Amino acid sequence: MMKKENRLEKRIEKSLIANITINGFDGLGLVYNFSKGGLFISTTRIFPAHSKLMVVLASRDDLFELSGEVVWSIGTLENLDGDSTGGMGVKFYKPREDYINFVQSQK
Repeated sequence: MMKKENRLEKRIEKSLIANITINGFDGLGLVYNFSKGGLFISTTRIFPAHSKLMVVLASRDDLFELSGEVVWSIGTLENLDGDSTGGMGVKFYKPREDYINFVQSQK
């Protein structure tokens, strides 16, 4: 049986560097895919669902500051060892127009 797809929009497969700020943690992550409404970010620190966070995405000369919340995560909810990574699915609250335009330009 196939897993039901909950996404409203197709994700764009592209790697981007991101800064994550959440619950006093400020660190880097690698975005593997994104859409207008959210993204998947790989990090060495995982947070539980419903955690609110700020993500700043870097693409060439552009920075996109987005707020949202963790929808799901994979990995350990505590610090992982240096060789391991996990990740989080993040849903944005209200993405800014410049980010929406950036996403549309990537299709």
